[in-house]
Amino acid sequence: MFGYPSPHPATFLMHNTCIALDMVSVSEDKLVIGFFTAPPLNDDGRSVPGLSKYVLELAAGVAKKRGIDIADAKNKGDV
Repeated sequence: MFGYPSPHPATFLMHNTCIALDMVSVSEDKLVIGFFTAPPLNDDGRSVPGLSKYVLELAAGVAKKRGIDIADAKNKGDV
């Protein structure tokens, strides 16, 4: 989990990461604003539209398996 002092456009690349990860972007009001699966060992920056206050890293496929979708509310205990 990445938490930022203020919401901003968050871009990630997987330069030294050897596994694929789901990156779930969450707004300041704790709504999922988007997610993507980032391929391993890749220097292409990836992001979602909007401003992220939090970004949650999950093993690739977990977001779909857990049914995470855009605008899902996350209560304080989940973030």
